[in-house]
Amino acid sequence: MIYTGTAMEIEYGLMLNTARARKIEPMIRSLLQDLRVISYEPEDAIATVAFRAALAKRGTPIRLFQLVEAKEQDFGSVFFERVIASIR
Repeated sequence: MIYTGTAMEIEYGLMLNTARARKIEPMIRSLLQDLRVISYEPEDAIATVAFRAALAKRGTPIRLFQLVEAKEQDFGSVFFERVIASIR
């Protein structure tokens, strides 16, 4: 799985270097078809920041990828809100 922002960066890189893109674009397209691209909305970003900050202040930082996994499990913002409420 990848974020929509990561997919955008891949496309950007291909557009910047068209010579290289011609060589690797079929492979990249195949890879992107096999990956699930997940949306990362503004409310997800706010919840992520609040969650990570609360845990970091308690001395238990969490990696961003762990949060992506939580979102992938369809917990979404409700998940983050519940965890933040339990920390406070």
